[in-house]
Amino acid sequence: MSENLPTSPAPTDGDPSQSVPANPKARWPTSRIVLLSILGIFILLLAFDVFHGRMPQSHAYDLLNAKLPGEKTGAEISKDIKPITTDDVHKLLGYSPDATESNPERIIALMTETEDPHAGRRGGAPDLVETYRFCGALRAYVVRVAYKSYPNRAIQFVDLIRGTESLFGPKS
Repeated sequence: MSENLPTSPAPTDGDPSQSVPANPKARWPTSRIVLLSILGIFILLLAFDVFHGRMPQSHAYDLLNAKLPGEKTGAEISKDIKPITTDDVHKLLGYSPDATESNPERIIALMTETEDPHAGRRGGAPDLVETYRFCGALRAYVVRVAYKSYPNRAIQFVDLIRGTESLFGPKS
């Protein structure tokens, strides 16, 4: 009578410890996938806006602001330093402007459309305004450079402002 007895008990159908384990790679709900996809798209738009719009605008503004003569009047500017012309600004920034305005009424409107509280403080009323646009994701970041002409001299760089424009609205 020698029977071989099993060393471990045989699994039974009702034993919960021997049931099939849950799938460790359970699928996420569709709503979570959609929300995370939308979040990812907005993060990419923000990164594009910062690196393609805001940073180049800030760099151009800082570069040109360092070249401004300061709080001097037009007569003092023409005596003290070498004037900065439109060609000098184009070379400094590396490209030509997106828009140029010489209409006096439109110049006044352009130079007041800004978030800069000190805009229009230098050099008097300008004779020419050039607009440089840096397009971000949903808006364009602009730098406006104002020039004034003095008797017997080339047109000179006198003021600088920065602001934003909607990509979907009218262009200035």
